[in-house]
This record gives sequence, C-alpha cells and structure tokens, in this order.
Amino acid sequence: MSRARLTRDAAEAALRQAVAPDRGWAPGPPVDVADVLRRLPDDVDPALVVEVVRPSLESSPSLFARGAKELPPAVVRRLLETTPRGNAAIVLLRDAVPLELDDATLAARWREALATLVALDTSYEWGSQPKRAKFQELARGPWLASIQAAVVGSEAPPLDFLGVLATDGGEASADALLPHVDRALTVDGNGLNFLEQLTTHAPPDGPVRALIADMRTRLDARQTASPAHAFAAELGLASDGAAPFWFTVRLQSVERTWRAIGHATITVDSRSDPWFALWVQRDDGDVDWRYVHGARDDLGLGVPSPSETPSYLARAADLLSLRWDFDGAEVTSSVRGKRRAAIVEWLRRSG
Repeated sequence: MSRARLTRDAAEAALRQAVAPDRGWAPGPPVDVADVLRRLPDDVDPALVVEVVRPSLESSPSLFARGAKELPPAVVRRLLETTPRGNAAIVLLRDAVPLELDDATLAARWREALATLVALDTSYEWGSQPKRAKFQELARGPWLASIQAAVVGSEAPPLDFLGVLATDGGEASADALLPHVDRALTVDGNGLNFLEQLTTHAPPDGPVRALIADMRTRLDARQTASPAHAFAAELGLASDGAAPFWFTVRLQSVERTWRAIGHATITVDSRSDPWFALWVQRDDGDVDWRYVHGARDDLGLGVPSPSETPSYLARAADLLSLRWDFDGAEVTSSVRGKRRAAIVEWLRRSG
C-alpha cells in the first residue's frame, strides 16, 4: 500500500466518515483509519484528527502508540493540549513532549515517547527474565523521569509503570510510588499483593526497598490489630493475632440455569482493610443484576455486620428466589480441616 501523503480534502473526508456514526451520520464505505493516519498531510484539521484518535489513546494507549507515529506536529500539539490527564499514558506523553519544541524536534520526541508506551505494555510473566530485562532497560533509559511523572499524575497507573520504578529503586521513584502504597494500604485494601509486586523487581537496598520495608511494618501492625481475630474467636476459630486469619467462601445457587444463577462471596481477612466484604448477586441473563458490596446494598435489606452474614444470606435468598448450595461451597482459608468446615456450617444458619 502506498504511503504517499493524502490531500487535505481526501484525508478529512475519510476522517469524517470514520466518525460518522458518533455524529449521527449515515455510515458509508469502511475507512482504513490506520492507513489514513500514516498518510496525513501537515495541513489537516487537527481537531478532526484528535476526535478520531483520542478514544484509542484513552482506552488502549499501546495500540494508539503503534498507529500514531506519523501524526503531524500540529495534531500532536492539539492532542496534548486538549486531552485531560486521565491516565498514565497521557501524562507520560505530555511530560515527554514539550509543546514549545520546534516541529522537527517535537516529531522526533513524539515517536520516541510512543515507543516508550509500547515498551511499557509487555505480555511477559511478572517475574520472568524478559520482564526484568525490559524494566531494567526502561529504568536506565532517558524516559524514566516521564514514567515517574506518569505514576505521580495518575490514580491507577498500569502495573508495568510501577515495575519500572521499583526496578530503578531510587528516591524519585520511591516518592512517585508512595501515594500508591498508601492507597493499597487504605482505599484499595490490597497491600499484600501490591507489596509482593514491588518486591519482585526492587533492588535489595535503597529508597524503594526502604519503602517496601515500611509498608511491611504497617501491614504487620494492621494485621495484628485487625478485628478479624476477635471475629475468629466469635466463630470458635481462635486466632492469637500473630498469624493472619482469613477465609473466602464462594457460593452458588442450587438452580444453575443460564436464566437464574445466584452468586455470593464472603471474605474475612486480617491482612486487609476493610477486613470484611460481602457480595451477593443474581444473574437473570440480561434482565437483572443486583448486589451488595461493602456499604452499598442494592437489595434493600440493610448493610449486615459480619455476624449477621448467615441471616443476611437467608433473607437475600428469599428475596431473589434462590437456594444456596452450601454443600458445594468453595472455601479458601488460613485454617484447615474441621475448622474450615465450621465456616460453612456457620453460614448455613438462618440467624
């Protein structure tokens, strides 16, 4: 296929056709958007191009990066000026490509920044040698500061961005990771998993390793003080607090047809905050999804305390016309044998 530049009229006609459904226009012949973007003239309408490419940047940055290398400088400026800093990719691009650069320098920086986005989207296993090598390459490369800015400037950066900072291990990377450590320990309640992810790639000493050690101390303190241990004693599953106490029970309804499937998940975990979670749902195909999660109760039965879980499950089953299959319950737990079986027996109670 020819890579000759399109005329402005031809390029804009194709782009307008690409956005026709979104504007309520009648669709026409299919448009090879990727080919159009590779052949844009410098005088193309930047606003029209941005309308076409922005959804891809926001939803699939690495896919966008593979197809946007030839965007004219005026389009790049318009895109970076008008796209909200909603995700890590956008923050990285805005940090890496200053708008005041001359056109030639901006175009070169744009292509390099896009290559960095592609490199940050790998399918290797988290602890694999290829993943380690990729992180080391990025941590030692010229775009580390932009990756750090992206982590600081986004609420939920992709895991590979965090892996690069953990691999770097320096003070600026530790500072960039700190808000996400705090979120993992509080808002997300996912501290242990987050800690393990960072530890895999962090060097044995330095600021990031110190951050991990502090996180471990905070996790241990929270685990020891968790109300989950008192709840374990309430269930007759004594826990001294030194070791974590946790369980997850997954239930389905007895009636397992595609038209009516009930699901419930009950989690208690001294390592997490919050330490108790209950989720109930009935799926009637495309008709009805209703659930309770945390402090939200779409079933209108009231938010149960942990001790009220058995009675809540019974009332939810009545409301949703379900019967829970306790015999088929899936249980994972820090306790074994009769103590694990006692958890399911506790849930059978109608309260």
